[in-house]
Amino acid sequence: MSENPVTNRERTLQGLGVEILQSGNGVKIMGHTGGADGYSTAVFYVKTTDTVMVLHLNKSNTKIINSILSKILKIIIKKQHPD
Repeated sequence: MSENPVTNRERTLQGLGVEILQSGNGVKIMGHTGGADGYSTAVFYVKTTDTVMVLHLNKSNTKIINSILSKILKIIIKKQHPD
């Protein structure tokens, strides 16, 4: 799997603050990220596994939150499509 499991980043399916993404193997992921100085947040839902992930960091470093998100989403997606 690639470093970032979410490959479709088109925002055409975004509404009411929820973005619908799709992994390389077709798993749809709904969620939203955000934050301000000093913190970052993310909320994602994977319907096929009925999994909700909420992440709140007391850092505004996007590299850190993106790395953590990527690793968690890989685990959730692997749960849906094991090797």
